[in-house]
Amino acid sequence: MISVESVVILSMLFMLISSFNYAAENSTIDQKKDGLLEKVSEEALRQFKLEALFFFDEHLSAYKIDTEVVSHKAILKGTVNTNLLKRLAEQKALSVDGIDEVDNQLLVN
Repeated sequence: MISVESVVILSMLFMLISSFNYAAENSTIDQKKDGLLEKVSEEALRQFKLEALFFFDEHLSAYKIDTEVVSHKAILKGTVNTNLLKRLAEQKALSVDGIDEVDNQLLVN
C-alpha cells in the first residue's frame, strides 16, 4: 500500500515536471524560453519546498493551505484555527530560500 506521504511527494514532483513542460511548450523564442524556463523552475522549486514544509509540519499539516509563488513572493490562502498558526505558516514561507515576501491571506476560524 502506498503511503499518503508518498502520494503527496509524487504529486508535487508531477506539478514541478508539469511546470517545466508548460514553460517549454509555451515559449517560441529560444532566449525567451530559456529565461522563462529558469523563472518557472525557480518558482516551482520554491513552491515545492514550501508545500513540503507545510505537509511535514506537525502543526500545519492538518490544514489545507493553498500556496502560490510568484517570483520571490509566496501567497498563502486557506483557513487555520489560530493567529499563532497563521504566523507560523508565514514564518515557514519566509524560511524558504528565495522567498522574501509573504502575502498571508490565511483566515483564522
